[in-house]
Amino acid sequence: MLQSFSMWQLNDIDNLDDAIVLIRDMAPIVTNVEWDDEPLVAHFNSIDGFDLNVPETIEIGNNNIRYVTFEFYTERSRRPEFWFNAEGNMKPRDERVNTYNSQILLFEHNNSVKSIVFKGTSLAKTILNTCMPEETWGAVEPAEINVSEDLLYWIFRKFIDLRESPLSPNNPLYVTALKSYTGKTRDNVNAMRGRGNRISTILGTLAFLFNNENLKAVRPQLQYNGEVFLVEISLTGTCRIWEEEYQGRWLALDSKRLKNNIAIYTYIVLLPILVESYRDNVNRGVWSPQLKIEFLQRLGNEIKDQVEAELERLQNEANIEDEEINDEEEHLTLFDILEEDDE
Repeated sequence: MLQSFSMWQLNDIDNLDDAIVLIRDMAPIVTNVEWDDEPLVAHFNSIDGFDLNVPETIEIGNNNIRYVTFEFYTERSRRPEFWFNAEGNMKPRDERVNTYNSQILLFEHNNSVKSIVFKGTSLAKTILNTCMPEETWGAVEPAEINVSEDLLYWIFRKFIDLRESPLSPNNPLYVTALKSYTGKTRDNVNAMRGRGNRISTILGTLAFLFNNENLKAVRPQLQYNGEVFLVEISLTGTCRIWEEEYQGRWLALDSKRLKNNIAIYTYIVLLPILVESYRDNVNRGVWSPQLKIEFLQRLGNEIKDQVEAELERLQNEANIEDEEINDEEEHLTLFDILEEDDE
């Protein structure tokens, strides 16, 4: 199942136990609105199978990562112009209020507390502003992942040219497939997307890269230390994962815990190694603006070769069809029977 999530850093919370206390002590938030109706509410909810007082533990490398997870329910009013119907009467409350129920995960890593919200970055920020107000929690900011458009192009190049080699000599991380990409045309108007197990070799994707359009996200299948993950990486900070694509040691876990583990692992292992490998390639001179240009030029030649091969194939098919038609006409002429003889 597809799961979107965004990653956050709690700069003023040093350990998970302090965060748990803040959650337990937080009373429901009530916000009055200028209408004769119930106020807006927001509150934490527990998730079946998880105890806020007993953190879960997952082993990653030589570290035991403790985490807690819960849901946060919040109501936000729509703009006042949407409160009334055409007759000027106030609409029912459920038509004036947007509700959000979001899973939030907190874990401790490297002497700091980090958060995963299973929503995209923009919506997650709105939710966190309500459930973790700065006066109580301190600054809650998007994690510094350092994913750039150049890194996304580098992933494409590594898969197309060097898929049998690790992304860096220092890390056994491989791109074993590219399942999707997303981008914008140069006018930043038309969206581009490709999907499929072999999208990196189809003509449309090559043309997209060759024209140097704005690449926004890629979905590589990553293999690391014998485990396989499908992760979509984007410039917005939103990631996507697919539990059913995972292969590794956590397959026996239930769906909820598997999702949590993959998200944490992506946050603190896969993305940092991906960025570190990219920087290593840049520092060693095996990826640079000039090499990117050469890569795109070679893609241009490949596009030309594929177009010429396709045109040749179509021409050959057309020639074969013409020959078959001519043979059929000759055959009918040889065995044509006049109507008066056919009695």
